[in-house]
Amino acid sequence: PIAPIPFDVPRHSFTVRIEVGSDKMKSADRRVKAESEMSAETCVIRLRKYPVCLLHELRHCIEGDWHPRNEQNTEDC
Repeated sequence: PIAPIPFDVPRHSFTVRIEVGSDKMKSADRRVKAESEMSAETCVIRLRKYPVCLLHELRHCIEGDWHPRNEQNTEDC
């Protein structure tokens, strides 16, 4: 697991939209359980199945890329 470290949180206020269902996912890879996308002041979280990976993706909304994209990470999933 990735140990939490103190840092400056890049986002302090934003809107979250959660979409649930395989048809909502942008990734065609069935191994991807969830994804998030931040644009302007809205973070869209897409989950194949609620609540799998919700906390993980919410961390991306708040913290940005808290783990390398090329490193698969299932913490909070």
